[in-house]
Amino acid sequence: MSADDHVRERFTVDFSSMSVVYEGGFSVPIVEMFDRFDMETDDPEEAEELLILMPPDGIVVSLLMSDLRADDMQQGPAN
Repeated sequence: MSADDHVRERFTVDFSSMSVVYEGGFSVPIVEMFDRFDMETDDPEEAEELLILMPPDGIVVSLLMSDLRADDMQQGPAN
């Protein structure tokens, strides 16, 4: 496999639905968010790490916000 054969799977972190939605429509829930003090937070603005639950075995995957691009994230409507 050459470097040209590798295609990055596109996804969007959707804070309004608290999920990560992949390009093909596959969606997984965000189960926890942690801030810079490693404390659980409900505020996407404070989140530095997201934990998502991958089916079918329930593997928990960590996403660091610093590794995501701005176009990978979608904020919900303002309250």
